[in-house]
Amino acid sequence: MPLLVLLVWTGVTAGSLLVGPARRLGPRALGALLAAGALATAAGALWGRPAGFVGVAAGFLVFQLVDVVADARLQAAVSGPGRATITSLAGLGKEAATLGVFGAYAALSSQVDHGPVFALLVVPYLLVALVLGARPRGAGGAPVPPARTGRPPGARPPRSPAARAGRPEPRPGGTGCGPGGAAPGLLRPGPPRPGRGRGRAGRLPGRGAAGAAAGSGRFPSPGGGWLG
Repeated sequence: MPLLVLLVWTGVTAGSLLVGPARRLGPRALGALLAAGALATAAGALWGRPAGFVGVAAGFLVFQLVDVVADARLQAAVSGPGRATITSLAGLGKEAATLGVFGAYAALSSQVDHGPVFALLVVPYLLVALVLGARPRGAGGAPVPPARTGRPPGARPPRSPAARAGRPEPRPGGTGCGPGGAAPGLLRPGPPRPGRGRGRAGRLPGRGAAGAAAGSGRFPSPGGGWLG
């Protein structure tokens, strides 16, 4: 008898290990899998032989797998401040249903053999499988997890060091931090080159007498003549 119980718990452990491949299944596939597990459990329980525990173990494998996948999808679908409350209430409801099943099994097993009672208590699994199978194709499925950024939903991204220092940030498609992504070197004047920046005869570029005076270092005085 202990080896038969160990066989059932081996099925439960295998169901937990197979959650990874099963998380991509849609509602209809999970419903079909759940129905198969319920039928295998009922058939193994009604067989009345030790070999029937193989069917019970297969059914518990499916039940554990679907239970973990459903919990993971519930946590992924709920967000916001009420996420912990909703998941806690879901866990409380599951534990309350488990206690109800234990009570029903204790009450029925005193009147009926264990095999029929076991088969009767898998009927709720068949009902859940029918509900999942009735959902339209493409509904549900494995949700896409949000990108992990380390920030709560709706929070602004952290500012870059350039933005905190008051300097312009680079724009998408540009090569620097100037307007329109222009390189910084295009916005700042470079060092003067030899022989550039002056007009003919060593004068600064200008127009008329003002440019000539600026180039020679002399400026007109108010009374006439030149200063310097």
